Amino acid sequence: MSGTPRQHLTFGSRQGALDEAVGRLTEGLPLSFKLRDSSYLGEYYLARPAAPYAASLKLHANRDPVDGQPIRRDAPDQGLILEAEDVADAKALTGLLAQMGFLPLTGNG
Repeated sequence: MSGTPRQHLTFGSRQGALDEAVGRLTEGLPLSFKLRDSSYLGEYYLARPAAPYAASLKLHANRDPVDGQPIRRDAPDQGLILEAEDVADAKALTGLLAQMGFLPLTGNG
């Protein structure tokens, strides 16, 4: 272990619907995403564990299911949000996700 603190990273994508995006992620990463539901996020997909990339990856729409407003108000043009918890290698994960249409949002870290 390098001693580098792990971090939470957030990525956004303008490409496709939630089901299409989880398909891209499943093809590009050897992970299993399970469909979940929450009153705050609505339907979302969770991969836990998400080794070797992160402790977990959570994919959700950037829309509040109640009022339709963006959940990430700093990124209203991003239709999808992918949250990575306890990231092991930020550079590697960022590179892989960029190939699948997910780019880092400002304020990561």
